[in-house]
Amino acid sequence: MLQLFAWLQTADLEWRVLAGAASNTLLLGLCVALLVLMLAGALAALSHSKPRDHMRKVAEFLATLGYAIPGTVLAVAVMGLLIAADHWGKQHLGLQITLVGSLLGVLIALTLRFLRVGHGALEAGLTQLRPSLMESARLLGAGRRQRWQRVVWPQMQPSVLAALLLVMVETMKEMPATLMLRPFGWDTLSVRIYSQTAEGLWAQAAAPGLLLVAVGLLPVWWLIRTQR
Repeated sequence: MLQLFAWLQTADLEWRVLAGAASNTLLLGLCVALLVLMLAGALAALSHSKPRDHMRKVAEFLATLGYAIPGTVLAVAVMGLLIAADHWGKQHLGLQITLVGSLLGVLIALTLRFLRVGHGALEAGLTQLRPSLMESARLLGAGRRQRWQRVVWPQMQPSVLAALLLVMVETMKEMPATLMLRPFGWDTLSVRIYSQTAEGLWAQAAAPGLLLVAVGLLPVWWLIRTQR
């Protein structure tokens, strides 16, 4: 950190470019986190349905698959899928669509990549929902909506926030898939760091590096504060 601050003093900063990269990083992190939260919630609910043993194995396999594949390999697979979709749309529908080089590819790749992170956090929250709690609420006359508001959501809220923030932090730090699939000129902080360090511009990489640390620490700090 001291070395980064030292380099920062000698860097010729482009504040507009840095602000754009930081906003892109936060936007990407939030979008991926919301997508992961929806898919992870569906898989977690599937794993706790009946018959549990079979569904749990299927849900865990689907959630873990993307995290086990390197980001570069996953990006190549998603790029091939988008190229095939562009060709199919032009061939069969007559649509001049261009999915390659769009944010859609980045969202698909990163959602698959970090689905395991969100699924693990939600799974931990669901294990705390003992059947006796739901049964007691039902016996006390609580309807399905009341059971969700008074029992399920208070128990699941910390896990949902943890899943959201953990996926955001992982997304903001990710570089290979974002670098390969992003639209031209649409940079994140991690991409800026890579492009500048690849050319030996260490001083220019100090500012996006420090910003990436800052935006990564803010959600973690908020999570720790809310848990207290």
